[in-house]
Amino acid sequence: SGYQLNIESLPRSVMDKFYVTLRYSRLINDSNIHLVLHPGSTEANLASSNVGKGGIVHLQRCKALRRLNLSANLRDRNVSEQCLVDLMSHLHSLEEVRLQGLAEVTSAVVHCLIQNNPHLTVLDFRGCSAVDDTTLVMLGSCCKHIKALNMSYTNITDAGILALVSGACGPVLEELLINGCRSLTNYAIEKVVDYCANLRILSFHKCPLITDISIGRMEQPKQISWSIF
Repeated sequence: SGYQLNIESLPRSVMDKFYVTLRYSRLINDSNIHLVLHPGSTEANLASSNVGKGGIVHLQRCKALRRLNLSANLRDRNVSEQCLVDLMSHLHSLEEVRLQGLAEVTSAVVHCLIQNNPHLTVLDFRGCSAVDDTTLVMLGSCCKHIKALNMSYTNITDAGILALVSGACGPVLEELLINGCRSLTNYAIEKVVDYCANLRILSFHKCPLITDISIGRMEQPKQISWSIF
């Protein structure tokens, strides 16, 4: 319609204001995402929005994105692994990516994400059930700028933590959240302490194999949060 044509031809600054309004109202969906996110958009926070495959396809046009949040929360995101791979292959300026609770986030998705976005600083994979040590190996091998990483409630082990902290991430990592990772032991905490000199925040609640023995190794003042079983 003519009305829709006029809306779509609005200046990007106006579309940005629409984005903020609809985001806070949780009204962004596949039908209107093209009215609020454009090729010059730098942020797409869709964590509380009903956006699925159609909206994800539209995001491929938003090549200036620096911050992307597709966390599923309580919603079914209704996307596929291939849909996410295709998206990550089109974006090259991402710095902060949050994908909480997306079962479709696999090692293939993570590989595409980090290969195409060399300036990543914040990654959140909390509750991504398909994420395991393979992701940590990839991050440790080539991500030199990661400052904050959330791997809580994923299937990582001590071997993955060692690969992460002994690699490129170790010297720059400032925040590591590994809550609910039931395979991690004291060894993982010891390696984090050994390699992460700049770590400020470490949280490992609900990790039943980690005991208070590890806590004594924390020499410098840091924000540490844990539960002892």
